[in-house]
Amino acid sequence: MSPEPPQSQLAPLLRLWQGAAEFRGLVAAFGRDAGAQLAYGLSGSQRTYLTAGILAELGWPCLYVVPTAQHVERIAADLESLLPGARVMSLPALEILPYDVIAQAPEVPAARLAALDALLTAAGRPGSAGTGAGADRLIVIASLAAVSRKLPPPAELAGRRLVLTRGGEYELPDLARQLALAGYERLPAVE
Repeated sequence: MSPEPPQSQLAPLLRLWQGAAEFRGLVAAFGRDAGAQLAYGLSGSQRTYLTAGILAELGWPCLYVVPTAQHVERIAADLESLLPGARVMSLPALEILPYDVIAQAPEVPAARLAALDALLTAAGRPGSAGTGAGADRLIVIASLAAVSRKLPPPAELAGRRLVLTRGGEYELPDLARQLALAGYERLPAVE
């Protein structure tokens, strides 16, 4: 059995949400997958407190979409303090337009793939949709710009996963084929 996550110093504030009838109704609606829910009258960090309370009740993993990249950073910091032990990641937006031929640093696409892979892995793990043993306490925060770009279907992304380990032995033709399917191209060695 996995150890319980550390308790937040703000846990008493989260319990205030959990005692409110409106909160209980919102959690019940999310729990029965009743579609979009509207919570109004909240401002500032109250939205983040509400999100933390809902996640504590309903479980993990979660994709949390916010308006801008600045919101991503602020909300990530807030959720890390409200939900210690949670793995908070961001899905960064690509900074170039489709079909632009501009060199881009590999860090942004790598961070996008890491966040998407974490969501796929957490969603496919038994016990991931709760806070008990085996749950992956994952929250991926993304701006509208980050999710507005077309993403591959989950099955396609999962099917293209290639994990290499140091010291591992691989068949070169199979590895070259998998890398070509992932969009890499074989070129002569550079001296």
